[in-house]
Amino acid sequence: AETMVPTNVKVEANGTTVTLSFDKVVGMTNYEIYRSKDGGAYRQIKRTSATTITSSGLKAGSTYQFKIKAFRLVNGEKVYAPEVETSPVIIE
Repeated sequence: AETMVPTNVKVEANGTTVTLSFDKVVGMTNYEIYRSKDGGAYRQIKRTSATTITSSGLKAGSTYQFKIKAFRLVNGEKVYAPEVETSPVIIE
């Protein structure tokens, strides 16, 4: 079986809010969203079934990057698709 990853990933800043969107991953039910600030460590900010996520209250002058990890539950265990990293977005 081919492992699907999030495609058509878009990350757009509007003021201090970033909107992250991507196409639904076939066979996956949920997504873990991670955020990195100024090249720091990734921290999980959301676990959701939605394919559009907003991250607000970001700091002007900082650069953020996001990671999307799609997963499904198989016998109660998480099975992950390969993670996808967004391009960096600078908050003006």
